[in-house]
Amino acid sequence: MISRFGDVGIDNRIPLSDASGAVDAVGDGATRFRLGDRVATIFFPDWISGRFRSSYASSAFGGEGADGVLSEYVIVPERALVASPALLPDDWHLPLSRLNANIVGIQTGSRQYFEDMNRFIEEHGITPVVDREFTFDEALQAFAYMAEQRHFGKVVISVAAG
Repeated sequence: MISRFGDVGIDNRIPLSDASGAVDAVGDGATRFRLGDRVATIFFPDWISGRFRSSYASSAFGGEGADGVLSEYVIVPERALVASPALLPDDWHLPLSRLNANIVGIQTGSRQYFEDMNRFIEEHGITPVVDREFTFDEALQAFAYMAEQRHFGKVVISVAAG
């Protein structure tokens, strides 16, 4: 299998670790979210709280052990999701990837850290700076834009609701 995204990720893997959207379906036994709830993925689905353990690494979306989220629909365990801050508009999206100014991947926190961050965002009315938004069909251009290292703020790939 050859990825249409070329060398932007690990061979034969769907790239990207960050996604946000609405719950479209729930499985048996799901209790954290309902249909229509706005959610975002966490980077390490197995890291719920506490200190990082090396065993969590294989659960990273878009890493060696799991496909990423650059897709119109993804199926993830509910432990891999957090509620999106209510004050953000429906069309707000998470960044293309969590990268620092040198385009080097950085570690993220646990689900608990993400939930704490979202509470802080709501309490203080913070909205993210979006540098540029690309459509799903422009994903390759989004990767090229990130590689230029000229962006300020988040680079977003938007999947139109179908």
